[in-house]
Parts: sequence; structure tokens; C-alpha cells
Amino acid sequence: MQKLKKLFIIFIFLILLPVLIYTGYKISALDETEKLLEESYLRQLDAILFSVNQYCWDVVNNWTSEINSYYSDRMNSSNQPDLAIFSRVKGVLTTLSLLDSLGQTVESISPELNLQQQQNLKQEIFQFFSTNPAVISRLRHFEKSGYRKIEPVVLSDPENSGKKLLLLFFSQAVSTNSENQYVFGMQINIERFITQIILPKISEIAQDRFYLTVYQQERIIPEQPPAAENFSPPAVKKAVWLLPEVELGIRLRGQSLEDLARKRSRNDLFLIGLVNIILIFAGWLLYRNIRREMELAEMKSAFVSNVSHELRTPLSLIRMFAETLELERVKSEQKKKEYYKIIGQETERLTHLINNILNFSKMEAGRKEYHFQKVNLNQIARKVLSSYEFHLQEKGFNVSCQLNPDLPDISGDEDALSEAVINLVDNAIKYSRDKKFLEIRTSFQEQQIMLEVSDQGIGIAQAEHRKIFEKFYRVSSGMVHETKGTGLGLALVKNIVDAHQGHITLQSKPGEGSKFILHFPRK
Repeated sequence: MQKLKKLFIIFIFLILLPVLIYTGYKISALDETEKLLEESYLRQLDAILFSVNQYCWDVVNNWTSEINSYYSDRMNSSNQPDLAIFSRVKGVLTTLSLLDSLGQTVESISPELNLQQQQNLKQEIFQFFSTNPAVISRLRHFEKSGYRKIEPVVLSDPENSGKKLLLLFFSQAVSTNSENQYVFGMQINIERFITQIILPKISEIAQDRFYLTVYQQERIIPEQPPAAENFSPPAVKKAVWLLPEVELGIRLRGQSLEDLARKRSRNDLFLIGLVNIILIFAGWLLYRNIRREMELAEMKSAFVSNVSHELRTPLSLIRMFAETLELERVKSEQKKKEYYKIIGQETERLTHLINNILNFSKMEAGRKEYHFQKVNLNQIARKVLSSYEFHLQEKGFNVSCQLNPDLPDISGDEDALSEAVINLVDNAIKYSRDKKFLEIRTSFQEQQIMLEVSDQGIGIAQAEHRKIFEKFYRVSSGMVHETKGTGLGLALVKNIVDAHQGHITLQSKPGEGSKFILHFPRK
């Protein structure tokens, strides 16, 4: 028992404790995992918005290159170049203005504005530069650094919702004279820029994986039909670099980031729980097998000790009475006969013990052979009682034999069946205390034939009813420790009955005796 306690403690520390610690750590780390997962998704969504912004900048930068090339060619060539950008962008670019370093408009080109509107625009631009001289300085600084800076400027426009957008960039390519450096202004239609430039790119990127929206002053562009998905807030929202008051929003289609993180956490928790259950179950199987092996080893050790005692007792008696007879110390013929009878009984007891061990060994190795023939259980019961008659009388047993005279024969091995009954009778004799009673009864039904062996001994607890048929197992009661045995008797009985396609049942309670019933099929 002490070894089992040590084994259990080792099992707890080596298997269960690490599993529980790991489980606690993983559960505490789930919140952190959710945050990391959400941050990872947010970075991916942010990268998508960055790519849209970069695309918009590339589009406008290509326009600046074309405009810069147009004016450079016009000033350095007598031929009038063609400015085809207005026809290509289909109304996105509404006005192109050329300004000098002081902010005065040198030239303005617009397919949509009349002369008065162009004059108003020139005035607005001049007014802006008069109040914001740092803009030209900033544009010139970036150009000298080799980087073309595009500066978005919002001008007032009472005729068009109160505001208009002008994109400014600085260029030295138009003239080599540093005093005649120019600033270009591109007025664009914001809504057309969104619908013709941004939205096609968004559709290309989003496909069925993301839901991207464009907001102009919190208004979705273009106006979309009402749907639950459209009104869900975006996971990430970023301003468009070149369009003030315009933002891009993005989120995953179907599930939100929180839903994905929560689902991932649930899956992780489920997998952790499953692994823990498997580990605990495997550890429990390992512990049970080790415990069973240790119990079996202890039972084998007890078996060897009990067999040694069982062999020593009859051998000692045989030797003692044989020496007494050999030395002619007994003069009475009656005494001699009594000693000879004792020697015969102990020899038979010794033979039975050795047969039990040999038969069990054959059964374990699968080499036990049975010779089936017609057998009557009444005949076997009488034979066993006859061989135990002297022993039962000497122990003071009251024997009852209730044999059904009409009992049909069964197909069986007579020697094996006799051995099974002998083991039951032997147990009844061993484990009876004050009430010395033994009964053997035979009966039959339509489908089976029964042989019962009953006693009024110490009885067996219900929890032990199945275990007693296991090899080497002995009931853990006080009298068992006082009575020597091999723990093989009932295991042999069950094996013999099983070989005859029968089964064995037990009716017993502690202090009320036991009744073993052997059931055999009727043929």
C-alpha cells in the first residue's frame, strides 16, 4: 500500500501537475493572444489602406509629371503640344493653373469654367498665397531635396458647397531661370476622384474578403442601399493623404476582428482541454496499469508464500507419520490404520494442490485440454463428497446433499468438473467459522443444468464478487489472512465453467455464507 501511495504522488508530480500548470498558463495567456491576434489583423488592414493611399498618390504624381512635361515642351519648342490629360481623366481634373513664385496666376486652363469663374479662381489662389507664404517655401524646399511634394489646399467656394480642393506642386523644369520658377495648381472634383479613381481600386483589393468604404465628412461615397453590413463601423479608418476630410474605412466581411479573436481563443481553449483530457486519461491508464502490475506482483509474492505453506503442511504430516510408522513406534493396528489414512488424505490434498498449480499453468499457456463426454453432475457431487467425507466429519460439518434424480447428462470433462467442485468444497471448509454447514444441490431448467455449493461461512462483500474470480486475488477480510491459500481455486473454477460454455453466479453477504451456482447448457 505504501508503494501505491508513492506511485500516486509520483504520478501527480510527473503528469498531472505539469498539465495543470500548463493549462493555467495557456488560459491566462488567452487574453494576450486575443490582443496579439487583433493587432496582427489591424496591421494587415492598415497595410491595405496604405496601399490605396499610395495608389492615389501615384495617380496624381503621374498627372504632375505629364503637366510638367507639357509646359517644359511648350516653352522649349515652337510647336504647341497637346494636353490630353483632361479628356483622359473625364472631369476629375477640372482646372489647371500656372502660378509664379509670388502666387500670381500666369495661366489657367479649364474645360468646365467660364472666364468669370477662372478669374474668381485666380483671385482665390492669390489670396491664399498672400496669407500663407510658407506654402511656396515648403514646396521649394522639397523640390531642392529631389522630392516632389504635392500640397492639398482647400479654398472657399460659395457656389459649390462652400469648399474646393487645389493640389499644388513646385517645378524647376519649366524654366532654368531661378527667378521664374513656377507653382502648378490642379483643381479636382473630389466626388469624381473617389468614384473614378478610388472605388475601382477598392473593388480590386477588397473582392469578397474585405468591406472598404469611403467617407467624405462622415458621408459614405457613393450613397449605398441600406444593409446591415453597410452600417457596421469599420475596424480601421485612415485619412486619404491628398484629400482632406476624406477617409477610408475597412473591416472584414462576415465576422469582426473581435469575433475572429474570440473564435480563435475558443478553439485554442478546446484544443488545450482536449490535450489535457487525453494526457490525464493516458496518465490514469498508466497509473492503473502500474498499480495493477504492482498488485499482481504482490499477489504473486503472496501466492509463492502461501503455496510454500500449503506444500509444507501436508509434507510435514506425511513425513512425521511415515517416520513414526517406519520406526515402529506405534504398536496398535488401529493406530497404524489411522496414520496410514492420514498419510493418504494428506497425499491426496498435496496432489490436489499440485494439480491446481499445473492446471492453472496450462490454462495460462493455452495448453489445457478437455475430453468431453456424457457426464452426470449427481455422480460428480457424490464422488467429491465421498473423498471429503472423513475431512468433513473431522471438522464437524453438517452436510446436506440434494441431488435431483431426473437430472439430465451434460457434455463435459469429468476430471475438470470434479476439480471445480472440489475447489468450491475446499473453500467452504476453509472459510467456515462457527456454523459448519455444507450443501450440494443439483437442479435443471428448460435450457440449463445447475450445481450449487452452499455454506454458512464468513461470506463475501458485494464489491468483491467479481474480483474473487481473478487469479491470485484473495478477499481482504481478517479470516483470509489467517487461512492460507493460493488464490487460484476460483479462477480455475471459472476457467473450467467457461470452457464448458457455462457461467458461474454468486449469492453471498458478509456473515451469511456463500452460494456458488454453476450453470451449464442443456444439450
